[in-house]
Amino acid sequence: MSTSPAFPSIPDDDINFDFEPEESLVPLGDDELAGPPGPGEALELVQVVPDIYSLLPMPHIELTTSEKETVQKYQLGRIILGPVADAVAECPPPLADLQLDAANPIVTFTTLLASFKICPFRTTCPFLQQGKAPHGQPCPLETNYLTERFIRWATELGKTPNELNETERVNISELVSQDMHERRHLSILSEAEASRGVDLSIKETDSQGNPIAWEKVIHISQQSLARLRAERKQILKMFELTPEAKTKKSRYEGGVKGADLSSLQSGRAAQLTKALQLDAD
Repeated sequence: MSTSPAFPSIPDDDINFDFEPEESLVPLGDDELAGPPGPGEALELVQVVPDIYSLLPMPHIELTTSEKETVQKYQLGRIILGPVADAVAECPPPLADLQLDAANPIVTFTTLLASFKICPFRTTCPFLQQGKAPHGQPCPLETNYLTERFIRWATELGKTPNELNETERVNISELVSQDMHERRHLSILSEAEASRGVDLSIKETDSQGNPIAWEKVIHISQQSLARLRAERKQILKMFELTPEAKTKKSRYEGGVKGADLSSLQSGRAAQLTKALQLDAD
C-alpha cells in the first residue's frame, strides 16, 4: 500500500467560525444618487468586491483544539479530494437489527437492498467477519480505497494531489467515484444469486399490491457497470489516457511512432515489400 503524501495543514488563523460582515459597499456620491440615467446616457456600474466568506451566514461555534483539528481535516479533505470525499458509504447496522415484515418478506428485503441498508461487501468484509465492523461510521475499507485511487489517478497525470488544477481535480474525483461504484457492483454480482447477471423483477401484482408474477431482467448492477465504464472511457479520452490516445500522442510528439497494431502491421508490410524488391533485383 502506498503512503499518502503529506498534505499542508490549514493554520488556525485561516479558519474563522465567527465571521463578521465587513463594510464592503462603495459609498455613492450625490451625482450617483440622482436617479436612473437619461436617454443616451450609459449606466455606470459600481463594482463591489466583498469578502467572500461574509456572503453566507456562519453561526458562532465554540470548539476545543481537538474539535477544531477535526473540522480542519474535514474541510481539507474536501478541498483536496473534491466531491468524491463525501462518497464513502456508511457501515450499515448489523443484519440482526433489521426488521423484516413477516407478511411480505420478499418485498421488504428487496427494499432494504435498494436503500443500501445491507452492505454490498458483507460476504467479504474482514471487519464484519471479525466482529469489529464500525457500524454507523464511514467504511474504513472504502476510505482507504478512495485515497489510494485518487493518488494513483493523480500519478497517472504526473502530479501529486496538491499539484492538480481544479479541472483535473474534479475529473479525477469523478474517476474515483466510478471506481468505488464499480467495486460495489462487482461485489454484488459476485454473490451466487446475482452471478448470472440477471435479477427477478415484479411483473404483476394483485389488487392489494402483492406480487403474483416475476420476470427475469438484466441485473441493475450489470447495467450500472456498463454506464460507469462508458463514462470513465470518455474522461480518459479527454485526458488522452486511453491506450489508443497514448499511442497517438507518442506518435506525434518527438516524431516517435506509436507501437499500436496498425503501426506494427504497416512496418512489417513495408519490410516485406522491401525484401521482395531486393530479391527481384
